[in-house]
Formats: sequence, C-alpha cells, structure tokens
Amino acid sequence: MEEYSVIIPDRMARQSERHSENVSQQFGEALAIQKYRTREFTAFQIGEMLGHTSRWETDAFLKKHHCHGYTEEDFEKDGKTLDELLDEAVR
Repeated sequence: MEEYSVIIPDRMARQSERHSENVSQQFGEALAIQKYRTREFTAFQIGEMLGHTSRWETDAFLKKHHCHGYTEEDFEKDGKTLDELLDEAVR
C-alpha cells in the first residue's frame, strides 16, 4: 500500500489527537468518502482501501457517511429512459 503524509499546523494536530485515537484512519476515511462522491473510486475500491472484509461493511460505511451512489442526475436519466420506453410501448 502507498503511504501519504499530511501536513497540518501543530495546534490543529494536537487538537485532533485529543479528540480521536486514530487520526490517520480518519484522514483515510475522509479521502475515501471524497473519492467515492466524485466517482473516482468505486465501492469495491473503497472497501479495498479501508480494509473491509465484505461488501456489506463497505455499504454500511458509505451509508453512515451519506454517500449514495445514485445521484439526482441518475434519477433524471432513468426517468427519461422510462418515458421513452413507455412511449414505445403505447405505439
């Protein structure tokens, strides 16, 4: 696995350490959430990145962080497709 370093001011680092036992894990999860929301990583890749042992664990993680793979754009596209199919069926 690749390892990255994040540089933040000392005061903020100390504050983060007081409120969490695993800051590194939090950064990894935040990155995973961002990459999933921007569709750069799939759910499978998120699970692999975070060391999840099942798809259910990954789904629970994504749900907990309000990461829904179905966007408003997807909904609108599906609606148009449904309208087209219904129009064809009526003819």
